[in-house]
Amino acid sequence: MKSFGDFSVPAYSKIFRLIMFVLIWCVGYTYGYNAITLTYPCSDTLYNGVPSSISVSYSNDDTLSGFYTGFKIWSPDGAIWNWNDVNGYGQGGLDSGKAFILLNDEGRMSSPNEVWDLTGLVVNEYEMDNISPDVFSVSGEANSGGLPPGQNINEFSFHFIPNGGLIEAPKTICIDSVFVPPSGSFIFNTASGPTVPLVSWVDGGMCFVVSPLRNCGPSFDQNLVNISTNHCYNVQHDFQATWDENCNNIEVELLSNNGLGGLSVIAYEGSGHISYSPSGEDIGDTVQIVIGLVQCPEIVISTLTFEIEVTGIPPLMLIGNSYNQVGIGNLFQKDDILAQEDDICDTYYFLITSGPGSIDLQSGLYTLIPTLEDIGEHWIVIEATDSYESRVDSFHLTIIEESNMPGNASCGDGVNVGDAVSIVNYVFRNGYTPPIVNWADANGDCQINIGDAVYLINYIFRGGAAPLTGCVN
Repeated sequence: MKSFGDFSVPAYSKIFRLIMFVLIWCVGYTYGYNAITLTYPCSDTLYNGVPSSISVSYSNDDTLSGFYTGFKIWSPDGAIWNWNDVNGYGQGGLDSGKAFILLNDEGRMSSPNEVWDLTGLVVNEYEMDNISPDVFSVSGEANSGGLPPGQNINEFSFHFIPNGGLIEAPKTICIDSVFVPPSGSFIFNTASGPTVPLVSWVDGGMCFVVSPLRNCGPSFDQNLVNISTNHCYNVQHDFQATWDENCNNIEVELLSNNGLGGLSVIAYEGSGHISYSPSGEDIGDTVQIVIGLVQCPEIVISTLTFEIEVTGIPPLMLIGNSYNQVGIGNLFQKDDILAQEDDICDTYYFLITSGPGSIDLQSGLYTLIPTLEDIGEHWIVIEATDSYESRVDSFHLTIIEESNMPGNASCGDGVNVGDAVSIVNYVFRNGYTPPIVNWADANGDCQINIGDAVYLINYIFRGGAAPLTGCVN
């Protein structure tokens, strides 16, 4: 904690702020400062050539129908500066004049033409020539709008760049604000009526040392780390950095992460580690993470890049007998299709990508009852996949016609009592439809019924007539 007279300065904020509180007393007599708080990551130091900004916050208990605030920047020892055009507001409105004022998107003035519906946000410049002193004012007046009550709300910021040239000795830049600028009195209007604040400049309120950018020589012990990892595993990698022990305000920051989730950077005094949990979607990609040694304010001195190649292993497949044969109508099952999970975080399943038949997603059991249309040679291609990666293998299946086809209702090995049983199951027990219905029409009456089963029994056991090729439509 750095102290400047009555001002306390924490040393770890990202920007420095001049926070002004406007007190509106219930009787409406006057306005004045309640407190001015300065926070800045480099304590009391501005760096030559480094953009700087001051944020202005207001507190009011009543709706303001107008405001008019003056600001002054000066140097007692000849420091100079440039106003930083940030495509904001300047004299003449949005993106005009020096355009060095930015409204806070989350502030109450973010829509200035609605809040200050009489004038909009007005910026006036006095002696704005980058030579001490520069004075400007920010104001607005409302007809039906106005600034609603609120406490310590950041409304806008103004931006400049200290420009001391080749600084041989430290110089100083001071900032002040007031409700009555040198050009005259500003009037505040509230619901209680107009008031004229009686506040004058308080020179020396907040001053900063302008210093050359101090290169403390910080560096990582390496600038590129290549890592290869499986997508199921968390990656952790340590890093080490060194710098001049007399140099402070050095921090380790994450500069780029490609929008990754599951990423953290933990930094200690000159050391730390990254931790990253890849996902299956990262397989085949090289994930890049960049961290930096940052000198106040936000000047990157050294970087360290981690390039993480994310890999995965497809399921290992193993298919048993590669060549198989079955007759049409016969049930064919293959239970020697196996796969092994590649990683502890993956679950695979099976698909048929080519050929007839079906396969159980989890067990890999292949099933087919071939028909006449399936006669021929087939390569059955099976894929095992875990949604991210896959591996394929295949087996050969020859599907042939059987002999003694008429009467072979079950499409088994020849005509036997099993064919009669198959017909009975189909007719009375809602069994499988005979694969080739005309073979089941053993008596040739163009339909399948119990008569065909009796016909086959007579043929098999009593020397009856041979089965006929049926005529079922």
